[in-house]
Amino acid sequence: MDLRSARLSRSKEAVVIKPILMNYIDTDAPLAVAVVKAIQTGDIQALTQLLADNPGLSKARLGDNDPCGMSRTLLHVATDWPGHFPNVAQTIKTLVEAGSDVNVQFTGPHFETPCIGLQVVMTSKRLML
Repeated sequence: MDLRSARLSRSKEAVVIKPILMNYIDTDAPLAVAVVKAIQTGDIQALTQLLADNPGLSKARLGDNDPCGMSRTLLHVATDWPGHFPNVAQTIKTLVEAGSDVNVQFTGPHFETPCIGLQVVMTSKRLML
């Protein structure tokens, strides 16, 4: 099942999608927008809550399942602009602890893994997780 057929449940503090069988999330879906915002703003509390409210979110792909399309994981989002998002080391730690795989490849015109961005983050910030 993909998330496009799931029902949305909203509250002031959380965007929850049920059922929580996640594979691909459309990048315009409320959950995708909320989790990307939490990652890009370094809002660890919001990210942690979204991950808790949506089991499997840490392994979801943002994008589509089209063979000619593109998709990426939340770790790809976090490492997309290496070292420039606030709290990026804690964001990465939170995602990995929630089950994100650092070896999953981007799907589309290139095939990098989050490890590439993670190495840049760790080198540029000299941070240890």
